[in-house]
Amino acid sequence: MKNLLTRNEEKKVEYLELIYDLIFVYVIGRNNSLLHQTTNGFVDGKVFLAYILCTFTIIQIWNFSIYYINMHGRNGLRDHICLFINMFLLYFIGEGTRTHWEGFLLPESVKLN
Repeated sequence: MKNLLTRNEEKKVEYLELIYDLIFVYVIGRNNSLLHQTTNGFVDGKVFLAYILCTFTIIQIWNFSIYYINMHGRNGLRDHICLFINMFLLYFIGEGTRTHWEGFLLPESVKLN
């Protein structure tokens, strides 16, 4: 265990990891669009709570996945497949982040079945 924490070898960043980070930028940008719906100059409490919860969830997913990649990732086929699956799911989350999500998610989830 001590050897894992004290190793000094640098790990190169792959293009797939950079694209994975860009997906998070997209999702956070879509999440920020929730704050554009105001009533009398204020954001609705439910919308703000959804914004906070979604932001914390996305940041937590990003922290866990990047920590795993940096500590245990081997840049193998399994890691790349998992990254592609995560990117698809994050894109789906980003597209569904809107105030009237029922109109988007219900038809899209039917397409996936």
